[in-house]
Amino acid sequence: METENIEQFLKKLGQECYVDKFRENEVDFELLRELPEDDLKETLKELDLPVGVRMKIVQKLKAMKEGKWLFQKKNI
Repeated sequence: METENIEQFLKKLGQECYVDKFRENEVDFELLRELPEDDLKETLKELDLPVGVRMKIVQKLKAMKEGKWLFQKKNI
């Protein structure tokens, strides 16, 4: 699996506008991937992200852990 950073991850989800919230709180992609689901949900809530964004992030990380979702590079 390629190494992702939080900016790349959020960009691929179409949520790059929230990168600063993650950086300000020192939450990186590696941390997100390693958190248990309950802790992940709480962390995203504490970042004050909208419910839909939180749900999307949780779903994608869960799918990644199960090997069901791979990043697809967008044409830029």
